[in-house]
Amino acid sequence: MIIAIREAKMKRSLLLICVGVALLGLVVACSGGSKDGPVVHAILFYSPTCPHCHQVMNEDLPPLERKYGEQLQILEVNTSTAEGQELFYAALAHFQIDSAGVPMMIVGDIVLRGSREIPQYLPNMIEYGLEQGGVDWPAIPDFTPPGGE
Repeated sequence: MIIAIREAKMKRSLLLICVGVALLGLVVACSGGSKDGPVVHAILFYSPTCPHCHQVMNEDLPPLERKYGEQLQILEVNTSTAEGQELFYAALAHFQIDSAGVPMMIVGDIVLRGSREIPQYLPNMIEYGLEQGGVDWPAIPDFTPPGGE
């Protein structure tokens, strides 16, 4: 009888541990963000023939990407392709932008244009976005984020 009681207590303890582990997994899975914390998502529209775009892509963004790692995700969209142009024009229409030009970066609902604005404002936008729990991909109609997020 004592053995039966001990076995019942062990089974109950094992069941409670399994339920606890399952609940912990559910909380982690539903918490959002990356495994390293919140994420700031941005789209950079560029042209391969644009020197200002190359300045932003090759000089301004790499230090930020090194600093923030997985917490900064930038989708680079080439506007010289049909798909890139389609998304670019959809973004212009959605954000009611009259004059088109690259480089153009969208972070949340904020549009930064040019090789002066992007490096001037992006670092503070990243910091603020991370403090606020992250920034989702811009809500451009018919845009599917990488990985279907």
